Amino acid sequence: MSRPTRIVAALVAVALIYPAASWYSGTRIQQVLDEHYADMKSHPALKVSERVYERGFFSSTEKLKFDIAMTVTAEDGSLQMGEPLRMSVLNRIQHGPLPRLGTLAAATLDSELDVEGEAGAKLRETLGDKPALQAQTVVRFDGSGHSRMTTPALELELAADTERALRVAFSAFQADIDFGPGMRQYTMKLGIDRFSMEDPSLRIVMSELALDADQRRLFDDEAWLYVGKQRATIASLHAEGKDDGEMAGTDLQLERLSYEVDAPADGDYVDVIAMLGTEVLRVGAAITAPRTTP
Repeated sequence: MSRPTRIVAALVAVALIYPAASWYSGTRIQQVLDEHYADMKSHPALKVSERVYERGFFSSTEKLKFDIAMTVTAEDGSLQMGEPLRMSVLNRIQHGPLPRLGTLAAATLDSELDVEGEAGAKLRETLGDKPALQAQTVVRFDGSGHSRMTTPALELELAADTERALRVAFSAFQADIDFGPGMRQYTMKLGIDRFSMEDPSLRIVMSELALDADQRRLFDDEAWLYVGKQRATIASLHAEGKDDGEMAGTDLQLERLSYEVDAPADGDYVDVIAMLGTEVLRVGAAITAPRTTP
């Protein structure tokens, strides 16, 4: 057999085999997602209300709607269950073994998350046609993978024209998550350049927020109980009371604030060690010495 003939034969074999391999990859990613949603059922605050999975040979589309239980503060100060926060997710899935001919994996997912209801309408006033969150995920055949999540800059006003009006704003941010099979362990890095909250009496501004986490499940059959390390840092935090508000005169500034939690496990027992520290604490014109509090 001549070389050109061998090349043609190899290409024909690949053309015949690849659809079957892609179908198998589509089956595998659907199994991974099924397992993930099965775990979600055990979360007390999450509920999947609708899931539509449209399966193809080389790609699939998944539409998902879920509710997050929300609590509200009643007039007497007690916490009560309010209307759930409803979200929708659109997953565009490319099957392996070579999704987009760029990587060896079971699948890649391009995901968009949107908020529905009144909260979603407020978001769209700011974001326009941009989704509230986007994610690009690579899922390997063993169920492990990597996900990069991004969100655009956002300004949102809640409960406008009331004494409880709250304005929230933050810069665009990114999170990178590496996860193991079945989400039994994960590492995460998240960073936000600027975040602010403002109500009729107080304004809080934070800069350079970062969150690192390295966690694993304590028990295989408990999907939401993780142990390990988490560390949050803030370059600066400034809280300032408004002259005409009940917090008038408040002037607090923290610099290089850190909060670390280490929860090591020994068999069925878990120790929790938390440390909060700041290098600079200013209250009005006074400056305190650096201190770390366990």
